[in-house]
Amino acid sequence: AVCVYKRQLVIYCGGRLGKNLLLAASVHSPWPQGTAKKVTYVPSEKFLSDFIEAIGTRTQGEFRRRYRSADILLVDDIQFFIQGEHTQTEFFHTFNALHQDGKLIAMTCDSPPDQLEGMEERLISRFQW
Repeated sequence: AVCVYKRQLVIYCGGRLGKNLLLAASVHSPWPQGTAKKVTYVPSEKFLSDFIEAIGTRTQGEFRRRYRSADILLVDDIQFFIQGEHTQTEFFHTFNALHQDGKLIAMTCDSPPDQLEGMEERLISRFQW
């Protein structure tokens, strides 16, 4: 299933049905806005490890600039954000920053956003927009 609204896309379905490939392939597709200069594709595990590294090296500002400067942010397997409360908070603020700037955010997930037990309610509400 696919949900698109307010310049965001959430692709969700069970494992091994191609959502990850669809998201990865979308990096090479023309986007409606046509003016995207910076497309950032990241598996959720990489976002998480980059965030942990930024905390350890005290480079959170650089981390935020990297992800919040994207015209299009593609995040694979958002269900893995359930593992870290601080990661969810950081992604929430990244999501908000991109959304407020009118940027596009596309994500994949193994289940509908409202079934992500352990995910912060404020993130689920944004995924459901």
